[in-house]
Amino acid sequence: MKTIEQDLALKLVHEAERMSTDERKALAAERLKALVEYARENSPYLARLYRDCPKDFALSDLPITQKSDLQENFDEWVTDREANSAKLKLHVEACAREGSSAPFLSKYTFVSTSGTTGTPFTILRDDYHNKIHGALMSERFLKIVGADAVSPRTNRIASVIMTDPRVSSYGSFLRSKKAAGEYGKNMLAVSIVESIPNIVDALNAYQPTALTGYPSILAMLADEQLAGRLRIHTGYVLCSAELLDHATYEKLCRAFQCPILNNYCMTEGGEVAFANGLCENLHLNDDWIIVEPIDKNGNPAKPGALSEAILVSDLSNYICPIIRYKMSDCVMIEPDRACTCGSRLPILKISGREMPPLLLCGRTMSPSALDATLEKAPEMLKFQIARVSEDALEIRLYTKDSASFARAKAWMEEHTRETLQRSGFSDVKFSVVAWQPVNDPKCGKFKVVVDEVK
Repeated sequence: MKTIEQDLALKLVHEAERMSTDERKALAAERLKALVEYARENSPYLARLYRDCPKDFALSDLPITQKSDLQENFDEWVTDREANSAKLKLHVEACAREGSSAPFLSKYTFVSTSGTTGTPFTILRDDYHNKIHGALMSERFLKIVGADAVSPRTNRIASVIMTDPRVSSYGSFLRSKKAAGEYGKNMLAVSIVESIPNIVDALNAYQPTALTGYPSILAMLADEQLAGRLRIHTGYVLCSAELLDHATYEKLCRAFQCPILNNYCMTEGGEVAFANGLCENLHLNDDWIIVEPIDKNGNPAKPGALSEAILVSDLSNYICPIIRYKMSDCVMIEPDRACTCGSRLPILKISGREMPPLLLCGRTMSPSALDATLEKAPEMLKFQIARVSEDALEIRLYTKDSASFARAKAWMEEHTRETLQRSGFSDVKFSVVAWQPVNDPKCGKFKVVVDEVK
């Protein structure tokens, strides 16, 4: 397992912030070559994939990888021959039952996608990745508030998230709480499955000094704060997992009167870009993450144009190498634009990843809780949540065959009913239907949540 001392990780991250764009690109190229060389030696799947690539390859020489390929070849993709999908599945299931995030094989953390693509994916992260990305968080993301701002030794931290250890945000929460020892009492996880009134009551009783969560839920809590029902005084608000649009950003600023931090992260690539509270812009960590915006034909997107998709390379994960991994996020990178916050890192703009609130039975519902529940359905390949009338949802389900559909449908019906009831929307009607996935015709991106009521 590849490791690194924490002090060295912090030093590398700090040094790169003073570099020019070209210097960081050269540094990233060196790190990519080292990762590919390691992958060729230790991953049978990637060794085959890179068989025809020259030793002195260019980035574009490397084949594109996709989620389905890595999932199907997981046992040969990972670089530790002791790790395999069967062991990982049993471990993840045991952690879910126990409410734990214990390391896999006592050395690897595991994380799962949060559902923004409609298809879950679990991968491993090694010590090297965790320390590098921890350094990115402390040196860049938390610069304005200080690393102690996320320490339960000095703050009361409330996280409004999906409380499932398989989800990366909650897995990270559990690890932090365990590491905090006696100070773990200063960390509260509030499930997004709860109704908004229940979440408000929990936060009012706890009075956090730091608040974290998904933008769709935080926007609704901002409304509660502005209306006077939520009454907390937090030192910062930290957003992640979903798109934080300008309107939601401004609402959070008005409601909480504190720095609004935004983390563009992904299970596959880690902490890709940050808005550090000094400005609204996301800054790309291009010394450790290579993001290639591409058009619909897989060619580099034109400068200044929003991409159809991206290719992501995480230069720090040696157990599950993510190299030119295709994702449907639509982005635009502005490498030479000066930013008011003083960062030299490129500005990244993103479209998609929306989890828009839905108006149902005269009340506003965040679909995050339902989304996070449905992504765990057995034998589900993809799903979509659609508002089809003012009081009804349609859960669209894609599986490999009719038998799988019947089993997944029964599971979804039971858990959708439970989630709606617990969220205070038991009067919302729903149906689960067979469906073929289609991308949004306007942006070309698949959307998990759609509103079809005109």
